[in-house]
Amino acid sequence: MSSTPSPNSNPSSNNQWRFTWETLTHVPTLRLYLFKPDTNPSARCRDVKASLQPSQRSLLVTWTEGDGGGDSSVRVPVPRVLIDPVGSVDVNARDDHIEVKLVLVLPVDHPIVLDLRGVLGSGEVRDRLAPLSLGSELKNLSSGGVHFVCKTCSTRLTRQPLRCFVELPSVNWREAADNWFGACCCSFGGISEKLVSKYVRSYACIEGTCLLDTASVIVCKDDLEGSPFPHCCDAQSCYKTDLELNGNPFDANEESSRSVIADISHFSPTSSCAPHSVRTSTKCDEHTNSMAQLSLNEPHSAISLDSSKSNPCSANFEKPFSDPADGLWEDNCHCCIDEADYLMPAKDQQPHVGPEKVQKGLDDCYLGSGFMSRTLNLSDDVEWVQFLCRHCSSTLGSYPSSKTANGPLDNGVRLFKCYISTDFPAGGSHDLFRKYTLERIFVSLLLEGAKDELSFRIVLRDLKTKSPMLQIVLLNTESWCSSGNCMENGSIEPLPEIDLQPVVKLLFSDCTSAKGDSSRIKDWLTRTHTEEAYMMAFQIEELTDYLKSAVNRLPTSCSYLQGMSISYMER
Repeated sequence: MSSTPSPNSNPSSNNQWRFTWETLTHVPTLRLYLFKPDTNPSARCRDVKASLQPSQRSLLVTWTEGDGGGDSSVRVPVPRVLIDPVGSVDVNARDDHIEVKLVLVLPVDHPIVLDLRGVLGSGEVRDRLAPLSLGSELKNLSSGGVHFVCKTCSTRLTRQPLRCFVELPSVNWREAADNWFGACCCSFGGISEKLVSKYVRSYACIEGTCLLDTASVIVCKDDLEGSPFPHCCDAQSCYKTDLELNGNPFDANEESSRSVIADISHFSPTSSCAPHSVRTSTKCDEHTNSMAQLSLNEPHSAISLDSSKSNPCSANFEKPFSDPADGLWEDNCHCCIDEADYLMPAKDQQPHVGPEKVQKGLDDCYLGSGFMSRTLNLSDDVEWVQFLCRHCSSTLGSYPSSKTANGPLDNGVRLFKCYISTDFPAGGSHDLFRKYTLERIFVSLLLEGAKDELSFRIVLRDLKTKSPMLQIVLLNTESWCSSGNCMENGSIEPLPEIDLQPVVKLLFSDCTSAKGDSSRIKDWLTRTHTEEAYMMAFQIEELTDYLKSAVNRLPTSCSYLQGMSISYMER
């Protein structure tokens, strides 16, 4: 059975020889760190030698004890890599570890090596090697009804199976929409801003629809089983109409805007639920409407609606009537559709929005998944609240709220994928989120902002207090490693099968333990090109604990650099 020791197991608590294999992407060298607490190999170990034992898939390291204690040896399991049998084996005894270097036939990330490991490895190994793919995940989720359950206690979280899944934009949609619509629709004057507003609202959290991104699933509060949030019974008291918030978008003086016709046939759905369908849902009127066609030539008419008789997420859109304005739309503004069939509702359409002040705050910031926020995503009117399992009180995610709100501002509860499962009981082979951990999600989001950076620095701040809690500097984003215990002095116990795990190598510093050191952190932020991100305190604490426990994968002399600790985090 393949196994990779978890850094949380704290194996250095015993007095055994430890090993860590490490290699870098595109580099055909495999490095071994062999160490034992309170042991100085350079003084204690003489005539150190290392030899491969291919039949046992192990490396035998021998030496003579310097105090006359005789010969000693340890056996180290070798990961699934292609080692050059005629390559040199370099061995060096350091002050606190023994270092061994092996030559690889091919780098660990070579397609041949990856295919070999995928075939020979277990399902767990293949899961670790597979990247977090939102595309395949969206397809699998949309193929049938899905319940979400708590990964800790297997309590069902959803009231009914969810079938409609919409992928959130991978970037700040407000910023992207401003750039996109502003560039292609400048000739229409004020309509650009209105298109932006409607585009933003097309991702509303409505009952029966689940929004999806890398870190979380956003579920409407009314889709939760035993929802702790009150249901809305008075639509007029809960929501502002679009006219009250923005005025009539179809002003009679805007002749150009009234000539635009939305051609729904250009829509290319990326999920089975026609992701950007316009739907209004209140507890007073729980029906789903899909927009079939919209003409801006009739500004005071209602939208033609085609109520779905089956799955509300499977509406069939037909090409609207032809109009001379179609040419204008296709030639000059086709890009505005951007795979969305939501443009402008008629004046009697009531979007699912909150009070005016809160809605203005939501329009001005991108709430996102709630897992990690950037500076531009923050709003003084929004407060993030931890969401717990109703049965075991374990963390499931968070939701945006305010001092005057009794629930999510946008009706959406963010369930973090690392805390939920799609299988019952949780953690089964059919769990689509089994590959997700807090560390993998964090690293995935971190690497999105570090693609073009040689040395990426970030400070994580408490989302509530804005205080710095964790400093991180990425050293290498394409490392591989595996750690565990060795077998000593001729032990006949079988060695475990191990595999190299994709990780990022980084420096970190716990800012919460550096009391009175805020001036140093501020100076560090000023001198370096450092990103800032905001997470809930419990998330940062969990990440910090993981990083601290992973420090023991390396000997002490290799665990610190420039006053910061060196650690690994799985990717």
